[in-house]
Amino acid sequence: MIAAGNRDQAAARGGGVQAPAYDLEAAARALDQRLERRAVGAKREAVLAQRAEQQLASRRADRDDARRPDMCRGRQGDEAAHRRAAQEHGHVVRQPRRDRRDVLERAAVERAVARAVPPLVEDDRRQAGGGAAPREVAMILLAGAGAVQHDDAAARRRRGKHELVGEAVVPVAHPTAYSPIRMPATRTQLSQAYPIGSRLDVEGRLQIGGCDAVELAREFGTPAYIVSEDDLRARAQTFVEAFRARTKDFDVLFASKAFPCTAVFRVLAQEGIACDVASGGELALALRGGFDPARIYLHGNAKSVDELRFARESGVGHIVVDNAGEIDRLEAVAGDGPPQPVLLRVTPDVRGRTNDKISTGQADSKFGVSMADAPAVISRLQDSAQLDLVGLHMHIGSQILELEPFRLAIEAIAPLGDFGTYNLGGGLGVAYTADQEPPRIADYVAAKVDTVNRVLGPGKRILDEPGRALVANSTVTLYTVQSVKRNVSTWVAVDGGMSDNLRPMLYGSVYEAQVADRFGGDTHARLTGKHCESGDVIVRDVQLDDPRVGDVIVTPATGAYGHALANNYNGVPRPPVIFVAQGDARVVVRRETYDDLFARDVD
Repeated sequence: MIAAGNRDQAAARGGGVQAPAYDLEAAARALDQRLERRAVGAKREAVLAQRAEQQLASRRADRDDARRPDMCRGRQGDEAAHRRAAQEHGHVVRQPRRDRRDVLERAAVERAVARAVPPLVEDDRRQAGGGAAPREVAMILLAGAGAVQHDDAAARRRRGKHELVGEAVVPVAHPTAYSPIRMPATRTQLSQAYPIGSRLDVEGRLQIGGCDAVELAREFGTPAYIVSEDDLRARAQTFVEAFRARTKDFDVLFASKAFPCTAVFRVLAQEGIACDVASGGELALALRGGFDPARIYLHGNAKSVDELRFARESGVGHIVVDNAGEIDRLEAVAGDGPPQPVLLRVTPDVRGRTNDKISTGQADSKFGVSMADAPAVISRLQDSAQLDLVGLHMHIGSQILELEPFRLAIEAIAPLGDFGTYNLGGGLGVAYTADQEPPRIADYVAAKVDTVNRVLGPGKRILDEPGRALVANSTVTLYTVQSVKRNVSTWVAVDGGMSDNLRPMLYGSVYEAQVADRFGGDTHARLTGKHCESGDVIVRDVQLDDPRVGDVIVTPATGAYGHALANNYNGVPRPPVIFVAQGDARVVVRRETYDDLFARDVD
């Protein structure tokens, strides 16, 4: 977890070398000590008996969606419905123990979600089947203010009165359980596709960022992108700490095309992340989101002169040259001013196992210069008086779930010369479904950094560009069922589709879906959108619990390329982006209106 007072430090970090290193071994020893503790029942009862002195720093959820004033406004002093519903039930859940390294990774990722109260091992028992079976560890961690209700508040609810804003809370009989490991839900295990800290309450209702998903849908409407702010921060911290554990000279760049939203930019900038942009528009968003222009990298295989000029005038730190023809244009823009630092993008003729449409490292690619042409382009840049070649860039593709292609790509570019900086691109895949197991962030970083040290030599400045891996699992999309039709298949149609999630139609991407307050079920269905295309199918094969008109449907892992690819097909307004954290919800991008559809018309 990063304390509020440390976020300013994080924002000021460049390569992130000032802050102390995260001691994985010390964390391992501490975890082992906790796992060896027994007979802590008395201590647990003492903790549960304490009253928290925290004050609810709650604020009313934004009411920017003016189309629903009756749903967004309550009496003065009332808490938002999504927060009240999320607090109705606390519970203790149990988590099968995984190996120590995996636990440590999740501990690093989830620090921003868990509160600063040490977990207590309630019990430690081996599962049936012998000593080789994984053990089950029940963890108790008191949640922060707003997560549970104390006895007075519970009594008030029984009398028909709501809890008060600002009221101190402590758990009594059923504490909300958070732990540094992802916790299973009471009824159905949430897959790792969901945001960190998500859970089902005892009634089976999905909670995200301390907010009730069904109430969020009622309050802000659907479709809607729901973003866990704590998830964004935690993943950013984990990337930075993983690199810091292996090298002193590095920077982590957000590949902003994944989620070009100023509020997302702002959060990641606060966490010390740098940024890469692929157009003038993304550059404008990054600047508005608070990124230091000196830590912005401009990409693009077809940059216009206007975009190059905008980058130069904005003080962009580095421009990534994609082709030989771009050099003359960039030299003209740089003129007689200080030389513009540049990287050269090369294509290493290595591809990962991913969809052809998002594979970029093969020889036949629209991006970068080939290995055969690279030496001549490098020489041309080194001779330029207006440009300063500081290193090489490569990116082999996205949603890659194996580490070996990253190693092979680094080895491939080694013969091109010795440079001080290497931008290794991104590409780390994420879990969209329960059966996908992407590499751990720490393993991904180790594979790249260790290969650089082995092949290119120590002391290199290493840049990396995660996009999807930073934002995909931070977000879910909420829909409302509009019709259920049964013919050869069961068609469950919702109020969104290819206008808010184009990836299933572009790439055949597979997602999960659930009824937000009835996880599980055995109704085999096709989850379809509302658009005039037979291909407008969000999830082709899904099991839902007796889907009905009015149900709220949730699809996780929509943070990457959901908002980014949203469109107005069939005149459908684009959804809002809602940030949730610690039981509060706020609109950061409002829902489009019909007026927005013709706001740019001039005739």
